[in-house]
Amino acid sequence: MRFLIVRNVPPDYTLWLYSQHAGLEKRSFDEQLRAYAENPYLIADSYSHNLRRLGHEAIDVIPNSEILQRTWAEENDMRIRESRPFRTLMGRFPRVLRAVRRFPGFLGVLLATLIESYEPTWLYDVLKAQIRDFEPDILMNLAMDELSPSFMASMKSHAGMLVGQFGWPLPPAYDYRCYDLFLSALPNVVAQGRRLGIRSEVLPLGFDPRVLSRLNNSDRKFPVSFIGNLSRGYPWEPESYLKGRLELLESLCNEVPIRIWGYEPLATDPSSPVRKVHMGPVWGMSTFQTLRDSKVALNVHGSHHGPFASNVRLYETTGVGSLLVTDDKANLHEIFEPDKEVVVYRNPTECVRLVRYYLEHDAEREAIASAGQKRTLRDHTYERRMLRLLDLLS
Repeated sequence: MRFLIVRNVPPDYTLWLYSQHAGLEKRSFDEQLRAYAENPYLIADSYSHNLRRLGHEAIDVIPNSEILQRTWAEENDMRIRESRPFRTLMGRFPRVLRAVRRFPGFLGVLLATLIESYEPTWLYDVLKAQIRDFEPDILMNLAMDELSPSFMASMKSHAGMLVGQFGWPLPPAYDYRCYDLFLSALPNVVAQGRRLGIRSEVLPLGFDPRVLSRLNNSDRKFPVSFIGNLSRGYPWEPESYLKGRLELLESLCNEVPIRIWGYEPLATDPSSPVRKVHMGPVWGMSTFQTLRDSKVALNVHGSHHGPFASNVRLYETTGVGSLLVTDDKANLHEIFEPDKEVVVYRNPTECVRLVRYYLEHDAEREAIASAGQKRTLRDHTYERRMLRLLDLLS
């Protein structure tokens, strides 16, 4: 089968990537795309790489990378039709989609209708040309929050099957029934998709073992680390949830040597101990190296995960062989064996106690970390996930 996988990346990540590679914007489309793969963000090219290993044709497209998409258009003699006012639809749709989540009724429908009434811009034009050029059997959209359902529906005539994957609740103002299959790592979101009349299945995130060969396996220099959001929460994430996360991290700051990576913690008090150990954002292989350099890596799920364990940090941390200390979730025992492959906390007090204990007991910490890594490399790789996807498609 022929797979075209559409995925987006944060604009800040793209800025960082091109700043790390002088002259990258002047290189070919394939070279630029390879740079994205070699500096992985979340799934990166793990789907396409493993699908090719399993005997299928698969390519990636990143439609919200303007430099990358302009390069493709130039190489394919495609004339770009510049945007009308308000910049680009690709730039507007995510913001409106988030606004729609706050107005699920009539206002949400009206807002969705207005935004989709604008003429598609050149970013959509290039993506449309890429889809027509490749003629995929499976058009897989991992950017459902940035590509409108009406556009994806218009592409169905150029693909055998339309598959969507999303990690957050679907906004009710949009009609996603154009998708033949909807996937999510979250069982609650899968249940929502089924209620909307879409064939929906769970497809967890995972780990790509290719990163292991690129890591520096020196001594673990960070006793405790946390990589995650502190200030730029999703619009539907309650302020109380972000406050709870900050209180947890502040408790750890007062008790153990911890370092924190992520966006600047604007929501914290200037005197918060979090600010003293905040290291700024981390991208690409540096994310994996930071986790690898940590004796203990803390994980906190977002509010949209509800009672379910599903975020990518579960697999990244265990995959590189560090001890994962994660919040308790109803399905965690289905992914890892608590206290034997990962460590689970239920409240800030217990989290601090467990982190301190495992910092003081090296042998126990390393045994659990090793068991967690073995479990991930056995059961939670992206090759396993693609086997699951192929089974669902068949």
